[in-house]
Amino acid sequence: MATAIEIENIGPVAKLSIPVPEHGGLIVLTGDNGAGKSETLGAVRAICGSAVDKKELRPRDGEKSGVVEGCGVTIKVGRSNREMGELTVASLEDRLDIADLVDPGINDLNAADARRLKALIRVSGVMADLQLFDALLPDTVEMDAAVMRDTDLVSMAAGVKRMLEREARKHEQLSEAASLQMIACLKATEGVDLEAECNETQLRSSYATAVQQHQTIVEGIKNAEEDEAIQAKARQALFDASEIYKGPTVEEATRANLEAEVAYTQWQSKVTAAEKALNEAKLSCAQAKSSRDLCAANLNSAIRHSNTLTAWHEQLERPVRTKPTQEQLDEAAKAVEEATARMENGGVVRQAKAKAAEAETWRKRKFEEAKKADNFRESAKSVDNVLSDQIGKLGCPIKVSEDDKGMRLTVNHRTRGVTYFSELSEGEKWAVVIPIAIQAVGNGGLFVIPQEAWEGLQPRVRNQIVTNLKGSGVTAITAQSADGPLTATEVAS
Repeated sequence: MATAIEIENIGPVAKLSIPVPEHGGLIVLTGDNGAGKSETLGAVRAICGSAVDKKELRPRDGEKSGVVEGCGVTIKVGRSNREMGELTVASLEDRLDIADLVDPGINDLNAADARRLKALIRVSGVMADLQLFDALLPDTVEMDAAVMRDTDLVSMAAGVKRMLEREARKHEQLSEAASLQMIACLKATEGVDLEAECNETQLRSSYATAVQQHQTIVEGIKNAEEDEAIQAKARQALFDASEIYKGPTVEEATRANLEAEVAYTQWQSKVTAAEKALNEAKLSCAQAKSSRDLCAANLNSAIRHSNTLTAWHEQLERPVRTKPTQEQLDEAAKAVEEATARMENGGVVRQAKAKAAEAETWRKRKFEEAKKADNFRESAKSVDNVLSDQIGKLGCPIKVSEDDKGMRLTVNHRTRGVTYFSELSEGEKWAVVIPIAIQAVGNGGLFVIPQEAWEGLQPRVRNQIVTNLKGSGVTAITAQSADGPLTATEVAS
């Protein structure tokens, strides 16, 4: 059975019963200007919990009090309004004035859309919860305490977006720093043949070999020169010895010495055997001894001379070490010089290669950081999708996007494509908003459509709203000017 809202002695209205069909539908108040349509709509809004201006909810002229009763609530209107009971239908009035969605009364487009968005989120019943953004927030993001404590989902979303954009800027800066490091490293490799030999161990070995070869040649020259000096000295000494010596030969001296020894021995025997001829024997012995000493000296001299000659002959017979040529010395010195140059260049090449490797590391870091920045930028953009998903639960065609000044609300217009909600006509805005209200209050719900909004809608849109309400269990009450007394009539589909 249908229920009703009863109004008595409110404004210009003496008595009016407004049906609230159980199946839902649209109730239109009609009547002359001044018949009480605005006051009646205000009374309905008051029943639903909205704060209503006293001018909209006052006793009828000449009456001390009036009454608004329905949906479990009774409001006695007098010097002060008293409300009793508890609303038995779902209403938007405590959550949203749908007129605010159409026109929040804010000139700034971004601020107006922010107000609309907060209203939609409030209607959706979604609470501020960081878990809604888990997919967008890596563990590396340092959470702002203010964002974590935020109780407003729209404000939280803005904070999340700021954090993501902050991370994006950080990684963009890191990418730029990596790029500068890469450029510096590449500059250090300019003019260096990176293909040149640079193995330090091999280069040091080649250098050591060249130095050793050069030293060997230098020592060879020295040794050969020493041999040549010795040979020259031997030739001179041999010549001198041959020219100066005038004594007997070794053979002659040996023979004379032998004869003297024999004579001495004989005379010694005779001295021993013949004491009587002592004086003669002593004289002969002395003579023989003198002769023997002379022969011995001659022998020693002859031996020394012979040994000297033999030694010098032997020296002259020894092979002289071959003296390296000047060309060989020059080549060895050049080899050392080249090995030194290669070793020094190897150090340059190694340093250049290290810088090239470092440049590659920085290049990879640059792109890694740039990719992270892009990911954070994309995540920041996706924050809008989270909000769109939440208001989408209302069956709402409105999406959240962003321009250079902040969040904006868009719809997919049937002819213009994606369009800012604020750029829709009043009628188009109401055509979007009213289905949202129907979805939000749900079965058994009740809400008010302002008269000026209803009268501004095209017949096509009006018919669509009636169709949406019929059978939904949701009742909408509005008004329009018409000749005659105030009436409340359900619009047929």
